[in-house]
Amino acid sequence: MENEVENTVEETQDDNTAIKQMRERIKELEGVEKEYKSVKMNNLIQDAGFDPASGQGKALKDLYKGELEVDAVKKFAEETMDGARKLLPKCQNKKHRSQE
Repeated sequence: MENEVENTVEETQDDNTAIKQMRERIKELEGVEKEYKSVKMNNLIQDAGFDPASGQGKALKDLYKGELEVDAVKKFAEETMDGARKLLPKCQNKKHRSQE
């Protein structure tokens, strides 16, 4: 009976150690995945013709959540920038009116 209890305790401790190691490995892999996605997105934005370190490139990094393909990023950028251009004159007119 005592042997069975000792074996059960040892097995439980081994299980807990294995679970802890698996959790640590998962955290490590999540960090690697996050870094990979960041590098992949930077390269993708650069391949689409934008500087990922400034202006429109940074905005694309924050806004774009689609497929990791150059054409998809270009299309998203065109649609987003066209929408922004349409809004910009309205915003500028409001700004000028408020300054008067």
